[in-house]
Amino acid sequence: MENLLAHLHATALGTSRSSTDEEGEFLETKLNVTALLAMRKLSSNPSRIELMNKRVAPRLPPHLVSRWQQIVPLIEECARERNTVVHGDWWLSDLYPDGLILQDKQWQLTLYEVQCFEYVLECISTLSTALVKFAREVGKAQIG
Repeated sequence: MENLLAHLHATALGTSRSSTDEEGEFLETKLNVTALLAMRKLSSNPSRIELMNKRVAPRLPPHLVSRWQQIVPLIEECARERNTVVHGDWWLSDLYPDGLILQDKQWQLTLYEVQCFEYVLECISTLSTALVKFAREVGKAQIG
């Protein structure tokens, strides 16, 4: 997710000279390396979103601003779900051989079964697809 946001930021602020093939498929854009590195230095999604809102959104045509505003809640949701899985305090129990138990900071226990983890994967996959498509649209718009 972080790398896709960094690439999107670099595409939007790059000297974007995109081209398409015969089928209209996006082929290339020149990245702004400084923008890429700046985004990668940020350590949280809220700060990445804020940077995109301040530096990129003002340069976008209205239809792309609208698309970005639709993507932001998905970024936030997927980040929450991912962080729960990655940073959770997980336990095993003989009572639930097909699941894991998450203990949160308030000592509440939640049973996670396969479908819970599948949801997180689906969320991240959906977000990745949305960010790649959006980066292509930004590249085609040649906003640089």
